[in-house]
Amino acid sequence: MVTLGKAISAGITPVSGILANDEIMMTVGPGDHGSTYGGNALGMAIAQAAVEALVEEDMTGNSLRVGAHLEAGLRAIDSPLIQEVRARGLF
Repeated sequence: MVTLGKAISAGITPVSGILANDEIMMTVGPGDHGSTYGGNALGMAIAQAAVEALVEEDMTGNSLRVGAHLEAGLRAIDSPLIQEVRARGLF
C-alpha cells in the first residue's frame, strides 16, 4: 500500500489517497476508512489531472530513462571518492 498526500495536487489544495492492489482494497468497505481531505471536489479534479499527466506524459518511463543516463554518468566518474553507485530511476 502506498499513501499519497499533498504532492499529488502540486500543493494547490489538500489531497490524500492510497494505492493498493485489489486483494487489499476489496477488504475495505464503506465506513471502514476516513480521510481528512476526502470528498473535496476541487482536490479530486486536481488529483485526477495530475494522474492523467503522469500517464499521458509517461513520466515514470522518463524517470527510468533519465535515471539510467544519470547512473551511467556517475559510474563513468573515475574517483576514489566514489565507492558505489546504486540507482533505481529517479524515484
